This record gives sequence, structure tokens and C-alpha cells, in this order.
Amino acid sequence: MKRLALLLIAVCLLLTGCGGGGGQATDTFINALDADIVNLLPVKLTNVVSNIVSTQIHEPLVKYEDTYDELQPKLATEWSMDPSGLSWTFKLRTDVQWHDGEPFTSEDVKFTYETLLDPATKSVRRANYQVIERIETPDPHTVVFHLSEPHGPFLDKMSQIPIMAKHHVSKVGLDDYNNQAIGTGPFMMVEWIPDDHVTLKANPNYWGGKPAIETLIFKPIPEASVRAMALEKGEVHFASSLTAEDYEKVMANGNIQGFEVDSLAFAYFGHNNRNPLFADKRVRQALAYAIDNESIVKDVRKGAATIATGPIAPSNSTWHNPDVKQYPYEPEKAKELLSQAGWEPNSDGILTKDGQTFSFSVVLATGDEVLRNQAILIQKWLKDVGIELQLEFLDWSVLNDRLDNREYEAMMLSMTPSPDPEQYNYWHSTAIDNGFNDWCYSNVQVDKLLEAGRRETDPAQRKAIYDEIQAILAEDVAAVFLYHPKVLGGLNKNFTGMTEGPAGQAPLLYKVQPAE
Repeated sequence: MKRLALLLIAVCLLLTGCGGGGGQATDTFINALDADIVNLLPVKLTNVVSNIVSTQIHEPLVKYEDTYDELQPKLATEWSMDPSGLSWTFKLRTDVQWHDGEPFTSEDVKFTYETLLDPATKSVRRANYQVIERIETPDPHTVVFHLSEPHGPFLDKMSQIPIMAKHHVSKVGLDDYNNQAIGTGPFMMVEWIPDDHVTLKANPNYWGGKPAIETLIFKPIPEASVRAMALEKGEVHFASSLTAEDYEKVMANGNIQGFEVDSLAFAYFGHNNRNPLFADKRVRQALAYAIDNESIVKDVRKGAATIATGPIAPSNSTWHNPDVKQYPYEPEKAKELLSQAGWEPNSDGILTKDGQTFSFSVVLATGDEVLRNQAILIQKWLKDVGIELQLEFLDWSVLNDRLDNREYEAMMLSMTPSPDPEQYNYWHSTAIDNGFNDWCYSNVQVDKLLEAGRRETDPAQRKAIYDEIQAILAEDVAAVFLYHPKVLGGLNKNFTGMTEGPAGQAPLLYKVQPAE
């Protein structure tokens, strides 16, 4: 199961503009990505870089623009919820057309969400939208969603699914969509050469005005140091997910402007909770005590992160619960808990129980030097308490397949949740097979709270519910939460029009223009 926010650093997070240089024409902008895209189909967007590219082509009904405090109109101009909370009405823009010139209508919105909800689509995001009971289109520019129950995060969810063209998808099909993608957005698809580049061109009929940049190129460059070097040489105009060391070097270049932004992402060491090795809570807590988060933040991340105690970042202050169980680095405490759980060291110092050695592997993405260094440290810390950890570095496409099939004992990745605290699709037991619950975490109490949080529309009541969920996740060690990364990026000063976007949101590059 591929996921929208799995890259260790959320490359999508911050910018609506970028640079130029290196003798290239200033009507062409090249954006370095830290992985190749997986797909562009809006109902099956699963990783961060795919979302970055797709966002330039497609648009949702509403979107977080400059902050994540309030959603802004996109394809919808206004919206309202009826007093019962069981229906939402959206009024749509009347001046929008698809890239092929056909008009955008409410039928496209209905088609998109019905396709998402169709089990045959096999969208991992389907579980998050099953509250939609039916969709009406009373006229070409009005769409009404009828829900099975009140749903507090419904409007937020409308920001997460870009709208598809019914006439086009019906013709080309879902499987052959990627190189034939069309949307309503500021840029149009030209080509995708896997592992090399994606090229887009300006949409001359964009309802928001034609972009100043004529050609937009995305190049996958997995190695952070190579991305930084390409930025310095002017081979790319913007690069994100830089290491602290590379960021410092890039900042010495007078032609590069730097950005440092708190993200909503949480990095984690995620054990597969279906594995009997991790069935005992004492074992899971021991893992947390055995890992030195403070050293990771200080020595590996070079201070470009904050320690995580759960999936909601302190920067999301409205919903973050700081009063949860915490796990400082205490290897002796970890050993004590493991002993209580029946694990004792053999002659080699490796823990055993009932003839089984405490040994497992963790899957993680190749190409990230910081992640590699982090993994090596965690491997050492676990060995210090008697646990043998093998590191399995995989190309992103292979890793996605392994995650999709739940073929792993543990994983070391990150997620970038929505600003809304509702993380049903991460932590509810039904999301194990039909969502992003890659941890295979199942807790009846958490399930009930997540269900209640979805139904609740009162902010104070929602706050109490999600505070309790965070407390349980921490006590249970549903995953070992490591840190919330800061995203470090640099862009060439030959371009302007850049503004910082809210953490975790893909940049809209149509505002970028050459500097005068």
C-alpha cells in the first residue's frame, strides 16, 4: 500500500516559487525531487512527490494556501453544512475548463468521488471517504454530498482529493492515465520518463491566469548531497529535503535563498504490530526506551527537527497533546522491561525466549544518507540491549510494494498528516487492509475514539477526543515516534513569486516568475 507521505522528509511542504540559473532560459523551472513519482491519478495519489507533481495539474475543491488555519476556495467558491451535519453543498467556479477545453462541471466532482469509493479502484484512501452516502448534482455548478453521519473533518478531506475529468478518464481508463493526465490546474502534462524527469507546460487558459513559467520540469535526485550540488551549479532551480550540512553549504552561495520550515510530518520506527515479537507492550516500550531520540535530533538531524511524542506535531498547536507518556533514552530500563517480558541474553548477548532469537529486519528507502546514519545508530542502540536488527535498504518502488503487501517486520519512514487531527486512516484497525495503517495497529478503544472523533463537530469535544487518542498511542507505543523534521530547502534568486506554504502542502508553482 503506497502512501501519500512516506518520504523521511516531506519534500512537498513549503514553497510556491523557485529559482533559475546555470545559463538556462528563465521561462523554464527545474525542481529537484527526492524520489520519482509513482502515479498521477488523483484517486490513487500515494506518496509526497506524486502529490507535488499532480497538484500542478489537478485541483481539489478547497485547499490550504498560506496557512493551515483555514481552507481557501479552489474549484469551489463557497460551501455550507446543513444543521444536521448530514449534507454539504458546494458551489463551483463557472470559469473553469479542462486542459482539453471541455467545461468543468459538478458531474466531474461526482465522478471523482464515486470512482474513489468504488472498491474496484482499489484506492487506499477509500476508507477515509466511506461516510459519503450519495452525491447529487442539482445543476452544473452545484454538488451536494450526503453523509451517513456527521463528519467533523469532512471539509478538510475535500482538500485532499483533486478532481478528475469524467469524459477523459472514462476514455483513457485508470491504468493508462499517467502520461495522459489532464486537469484544471495551471500546468499541463507533456511527458513522464520514469526515473529521469516529468515535464509540464503552462496552461494558457488557466482560470487563475497563465503562469509566467512556460516549462516546469521535475527531476528525481534521491541523494540529498547530489540535489544540493545540482542547486549550487544551477542545474536545478529548487531543491528541498536538504541535510543540515548541505543546507549550510548551499547558504554560502550568494545566489541561493534558503528556507527552514516546521513540518507536520512525523518520522518513526514502525514495528509491524501483527508480528508476535511485538505483541507484549513491555517489548514495544523497551524499543522506545532503547532509542535515543535526542541524539538523532542533535547529531543526525543537526537540530533540524523536534523530538516527537506522537503523530501530531507541536507546530500544530491546536491539536497537539504535550501531556503524554514520554520515553527518554534509558537502555537499562529497556533491558528491565525485556527481561520482564521473558527475554534473556544468550552467550552472544542477543536476547532469546523459548528458543527464539530477538532478531528482525527494518525496511527503509535507499539514497538518503541521513536516514542511513539514523538507521545505523538505531541498529547499535538495539544491539546494546540485546536486539539484533538487520537493515534492508530498498528502492522506493520496491519499498512501496513491500508496504502494500505488509511484507516487513519493521519500517523506518515518515508520514505527513493533514492539519486536521483526524487520523482514522492511520490508526483505525480497518485501515490495516484498506488505508495507511502500515503499523498494523489495532486497539478497540482507539477505534471507538476515532469513530467518535469523526462524528463530532464541536471543536472542544474533538480536542478532548484526540488528546486521549494521542495518550493511548504513546502508552501503547503503536510506533516509536522519533521526531518532527524541519524541511530545509534552497532556491535560486533569479526567480521571484515564492511564498511559504503551510507545512505538508504541495507547492503551487504558477506564481513563480523570473526576477527582474
